[in-house]
Amino acid sequence: EEELIYQYDRYVQLMKDRVYDEADSVAKRVVELAITVKGPKSTDFAKALTNLAIVQHRTEQYDAAQQNFESAIEIIEDNEDQLDGQMVNPTRGLGAAQLESGRPDKANASFRRAVHVTHVNMGPHNLDQINILESLSETQLRLGEVDDAKKIQDRKEIIQHGR
Repeated sequence: EEELIYQYDRYVQLMKDRVYDEADSVAKRVVELAITVKGPKSTDFAKALTNLAIVQHRTEQYDAAQQNFESAIEIIEDNEDQLDGQMVNPTRGLGAAQLESGRPDKANASFRRAVHVTHVNMGPHNLDQINILESLSETQLRLGEVDDAKKIQDRKEIIQHGR
């Protein structure tokens, strides 16, 4: 467990320093340790998969990132439920990986799900959804839905500025 904590802290620092190749290796080590220490069905393992997927997304390994985000989502759904607050990060990450791999249709569904989870857990005017709404707006533009993108931007402004 101490090694898991140490390696996780190392991963966080490498991500802050943008040393992604090494962060990728350390994230894989954290996944291995999470399986050993916490088990393959634990939410800690899901978090480790999410962290690995984040670095994979940053290094443009979109297919691998999608698989790891999806696995993390399944584990959280099994341990908690589909609307648990822990669902936000992997669902948002899945949307980002889908968008960058040329699947804005799938990304649209993932981002909408992430926004919905924030509403359930933090209310409809929570600030945590702002970045997700930004991504959702970009997705709408890529889908050619300019009016929907504008509505999302307007909603974002209302939440940010309380208008």
